[in-house]
Amino acid sequence: MFRVFLSVLLALVLAASSGMASGIFTTTPPEGNASQETAQTASPDITPLPEGTGTSGQSGVQGGIGHISSGSSGNQLTSAPTPMPVELTPVESIPTAEKKAWTVMVYLCGSNLESGSASASRDLVEMASAGFDESQINVVALTGGSALWGLSFIPSQALTLLEVHRDTVYRTGMFELASMGQADTLSNFLKVTHDHYPADHYALILWNHGGGPNQGVCVDELFEGDRILIPELVSALKDSPFASRPLDWIGFDACLMGSLEIADALHPYAGYLVASEEVEPALGWNYEMLRGLEKDKTAEDTGRRIVDTYFAGLAPYQSHLDGIQTLSVVNLAKVDTLKEALGNLFEELSAALTRESFAQLARARESTIPFGHTDNPIKYLDYDLLDLKNFISQLPFVSDASSSAVLSALDNAVVYSKSNARDIGGLSLYHPYYSGIYYRYFEDVYTKMAPSRSYTEYIGQFLDYMTGESQTDWSGMSTLGHISKDIRSQFSLKLTPSQRQYLAEILLRVYQKDPESGAYSLVAVVPDVEIDDEGVASAEYAHRALFVVDGEGNPVSGALPYTVLESGRYGVEAVLIQSTDGGGEIRRNVRLVYDLESRDGTLSLVSIEGQDAFTGAYTARMSLNLEDFARMEFLRETRNPVQAAEGILAGYENWETVSTESISVDLTKPWNLMMLHQQLDPATLHVSFAIRDLQNGLYASSLVSLEKIPGPTTDPDSVVLTYGTEGEDFLSLDGFKLTRRENGSMILAFRATSLTDTECIVQVRNLRINGIVVDAEADIYGSGAHDGLTKGEEQPLMLMIPADAVSGIETVKTVEFDMRLVNAETEEEIVTLPASARMQ
Repeated sequence: MFRVFLSVLLALVLAASSGMASGIFTTTPPEGNASQETAQTASPDITPLPEGTGTSGQSGVQGGIGHISSGSSGNQLTSAPTPMPVELTPVESIPTAEKKAWTVMVYLCGSNLESGSASASRDLVEMASAGFDESQINVVALTGGSALWGLSFIPSQALTLLEVHRDTVYRTGMFELASMGQADTLSNFLKVTHDHYPADHYALILWNHGGGPNQGVCVDELFEGDRILIPELVSALKDSPFASRPLDWIGFDACLMGSLEIADALHPYAGYLVASEEVEPALGWNYEMLRGLEKDKTAEDTGRRIVDTYFAGLAPYQSHLDGIQTLSVVNLAKVDTLKEALGNLFEELSAALTRESFAQLARARESTIPFGHTDNPIKYLDYDLLDLKNFISQLPFVSDASSSAVLSALDNAVVYSKSNARDIGGLSLYHPYYSGIYYRYFEDVYTKMAPSRSYTEYIGQFLDYMTGESQTDWSGMSTLGHISKDIRSQFSLKLTPSQRQYLAEILLRVYQKDPESGAYSLVAVVPDVEIDDEGVASAEYAHRALFVVDGEGNPVSGALPYTVLESGRYGVEAVLIQSTDGGGEIRRNVRLVYDLESRDGTLSLVSIEGQDAFTGAYTARMSLNLEDFARMEFLRETRNPVQAAEGILAGYENWETVSTESISVDLTKPWNLMMLHQQLDPATLHVSFAIRDLQNGLYASSLVSLEKIPGPTTDPDSVVLTYGTEGEDFLSLDGFKLTRRENGSMILAFRATSLTDTECIVQVRNLRINGIVVDAEADIYGSGAHDGLTKGEEQPLMLMIPADAVSGIETVKTVEFDMRLVNAETEEEIVTLPASARMQ
């Protein structure tokens, strides 16, 4: 995946637009194109081809200089090699092959995916292992763009033309180094391949990072991150033989390239597009798709097999993949009809967009399935790509005829698509939102690619409202804590009607305050926040935090910061450290993705996402293993709160950083991460609700200390509480309180002590006030191994009763409810105890 780090965004965009080099045969190599430090960042082995697939007697075919086979030393990448002598190859000396049914051209820009993980070399091995019919199929690749190649016969200081055969890869030509992010480099490759590898059918695969319609594809790490922008891609195809004889299909083994804008740009030059709306995992395409290519009757048939083999290749690894996977086949001849229908729809929508309607349209954008989405748009640029089908299905203010026309045209254009998620339509669309304030950097380029003029007009109107002054008042957000015990605390926040209207996301954050500096560090996140009909947001903190533990499960660090990903998994940022032979260090920024493995808080590692050196963001496109590193560091920041405006606390992301602490882990010794209970002093903990609004403003409610949580503000009515003689063997109740709040809602609270030997959870059900059934219930948990109460353990209950549920009750006379005790481990019922309270 390709993300742009905000601090270098403009420089990267300008560099890509202005160009860094020109042409395969004319460019002088840049000085210092492969630094030793950069080259040493790659070390994983390349899996060799299966035994019995040797290439004896074939090393001279097509003037081959190197090949890969079982046991070949070229299969391993262990250190930075000495640069090989480069003897440039005149184009006329490249032999012309006999005409075949297919020529598949692979534009293999290795970039840091190769120098960091040898991913391109792995795919070359996979192509050679596919068992395709080489009497019918040419597979030709151009390599470049990487400081280090895993297959040692591929130099980094030249562009290399390769022929891929069954079990063998031949180097047939080397040319002067040029940026693979330039249109001339691609067009020259297309010309050479077309002229020297004639075929009845041609296909092109672009391999590398992908960044969607605004950020293009094929990032060259030897030329300062130069990449092919979509207008440059069009220029390359226009200046190639495929301007007059379109490709049968064009595919992207790269992230985020399955967009309507890209499909539209390519439709004069290819029959079909095969691309992913979402980021691709490190595995990328499954090149078994080459086998049987000559038997496909149409390019659509080939596209379907590419999609099917892609998901078949991912299937064994699904438990280690996070997020959505997609791949689609698009009939490019059908794109014009889709564009026309979309233009008509956005004419309607532009007319309907006003300050008053903005919130509803922003809500539709917020609710749409995003692609390439970052969980921290403040730090990293979001690609702002959405699923077109999902978006159109949610839009207000448009006629059924217009939306139906778009969805029908989309269905005709996307002839085949698969995803592990529902409601995915197969084509994405750029719609600035999370990083909308940066649209101006892309506007000139994007306007030329946009599906219609009415769409760019709509985007302009939408951004005017979104980036303008805040459309609601976020002051007065007071965090309320209701009951605090050693195991669980509950909090609420009353939102005004306007705040509810513009609320996009809310979660609870827990901070630890440094007694010396007074700064705060983030130690826990609670994403499960409920909002009732009265606009009261409530959440419960279970007094858990994340720690590094030793082999016996004992904490050996302070609480670590983490994020909760859209999948519900935990994301933990870290630095992997590897020592070099010269006494230096290689440091790789990563995000560890974890599942909660068991109720005791043990986490299991799902995947490791590398931080892209070009973008600063984390991507699953890189392949990394903890075993290759000796040490790891976690970073823990402390920050001081900052005001967003008078009386309004800014979001934690915008607080002032005071200090950064490094927590080191020796990876050669037993260790793990665990969510542990009751390890932090409540006196140091503070809680606040984090708010993101529909204009992507970030705010926080007031900080409240766990040690000073206020209780009910009014005196409780006197009550007589009974719950039957049978209850004496199971439960003891105390401290019954029923409080009516100013907004008309009520809080029912009491303490329960377990008297049974079985660890249990107490469920309060069937609440009745004055005999009237009230729709409210709650559970009491404990500190047992399965979150239940152990014998003799006392825990509080707080039950929030919405105002509308008790609106007709002026005086409370009786309160009745059932207490259902269930086995905390098996969830089987132990007993149900009726309880009643009579007001005096």
